[in-house]
Amino acid sequence: MTDKGILMSFKGAFAQPILVEIGQTLRGKIAVQPIESISERTMLTKKIFAIFVELTQNVMFYSAEQELDEHGKECGIGLLVISETPETYRISSANQIVTADMERVRQKCESLQRLSKEELKSRYNEQRREPRSSSKGAGLGFLDIARRADLPLDFAFTPLNDERALFMLSASVLKHSA
Repeated sequence: MTDKGILMSFKGAFAQPILVEIGQTLRGKIAVQPIESISERTMLTKKIFAIFVELTQNVMFYSAEQELDEHGKECGIGLLVISETPETYRISSANQIVTADMERVRQKCESLQRLSKEELKSRYNEQRREPRSSSKGAGLGFLDIARRADLPLDFAFTPLNDERALFMLSASVLKHSA
């Protein structure tokens, strides 16, 4: 894993207590990275952590594969991988989705890939002002990930059977501001 640049990974049920622990570990790992400026480290930490939160919430709330935690609350099952290259940190998640949702998710991801940083910011602000739908969130998750990432989102689908596919989503953050 070290040779592949993987800083941390988790596979299993995305229950809130586990995500808090992973988040604290992630903050610690970023804190020891060789970054010269305190303000650059703060901005990098905020970006990475915000993306981490959105990706894990997506798995926790929307994974088609669910499990009950110790309190009887449903939590999504998935995979989280945080890796690095000399230039970037990459935060990735994978979870099962219902095949019927695949095209809608694909269209959303593709549309976000085409937007500039200014367009992402504008769309995010517009979306925040709209009334919430009956879903679990305000529909801001993917937008927020794309807005905070320094490179376009990467995503892929792998069909598992007629009813489910594996959805993988990755966001990359540059280690040093351009």
